Amino acid sequence: MKISCVLPIYNTDYQLSDTLNSLLNQDYDNKEIIVIDDGSTDEITPLKNYYLKEGVAWITMKNRSGAAFCRNYGNANSNGDIVAVCDAGDFYLPKRLSKIAQFFKESKKDIFYSDVQVNSPVNKPLYVQQATVWDGSSKPPISHPTVAYSREVANTLRYHEKSLDTDLYEFFMLDAYRHGYKFGFLNETLCLKLALESAPDVRDIKKAKELKTEMYKKYKIEVLQA
Repeated sequence: MKISCVLPIYNTDYQLSDTLNSLLNQDYDNKEIIVIDDGSTDEITPLKNYYLKEGVAWITMKNRSGAAFCRNYGNANSNGDIVAVCDAGDFYLPKRLSKIAQFFKESKKDIFYSDVQVNSPVNKPLYVQQATVWDGSSKPPISHPTVAYSREVANTLRYHEKSLDTDLYEFFMLDAYRHGYKFGFLNETLCLKLALESAPDVRDIKKAKELKTEMYKKYKIEVLQA
């Protein structure tokens, strides 16, 4: 079972190495790592050249199109039986891919997610966001960097390309649920990420939240804060 790690990036050279190293150091060998560079304007070339030598595939967009477009492009150009979501700045524990592979071999589920360790900017543990059962009637309680899904899901669904400032992953999950795909999870920490409010970000978070609020209304889902 081959797993494709699809990693969109934009001006993240300051945090990319830890992410890519954690993917290269997985204890599961049947994998491919695909970076989709969304027209970064920082000095990414040295990192790109280094990781190309390490076997990482690197696709560079001419113009910035947004994380959702990059995820869709990466999914379409990956070859794995499973697609593992990856984000620059997150750190994946060595057993992540082997746990994902085991999950899909042993279950009849289509989408996987897990617990995630949330850290401060200096990597001090703050709390564990635990994966919980979701019935599709609310905002998904899912940490996107922990997600993996089958090739069928990747071929059938697309992330909503409505904004440069967010991948709108919540609505990919909602679409998957409404298509009848089955979700499953492990209460095991396989990913470490920085607290959102403290992580460096090039996006317009306020604008993204406004867009999500409007989209939740269209999906007929009430949330206190999108």
